[in-house]
Amino acid sequence: MKPTVGIVGGGILGMTAAYRLAQAGVAVSLYERAPDLGGLVGSFDFDGRQVDRFYHVILPDDHRVVGLAEELGSATASGSARRRSASTTTVVSSP
Repeated sequence: MKPTVGIVGGGILGMTAAYRLAQAGVAVSLYERAPDLGGLVGSFDFDGRQVDRFYHVILPDDHRVVGLAEELGSATASGSARRRSASTTTVVSSP
């Protein structure tokens, strides 16, 4: 029988856990109460401009975060993150 896992929270930790479990062949259900994913990593509209929900810094020595960003195609060769459009949604589904 294939294992099934439910994850509560669609922030960076919940999404990364779901992604890694799905890579390992686990059926994953991700539950988020907000209308969009990202948790504190998300953004919101402020007078017609997208504003970060919380201040975040990714340092070059943070190899796990930089490595994940590179794996997902969200980082440049130097390791710096690229900003993605707020209208872009990436969905990871289990196999």
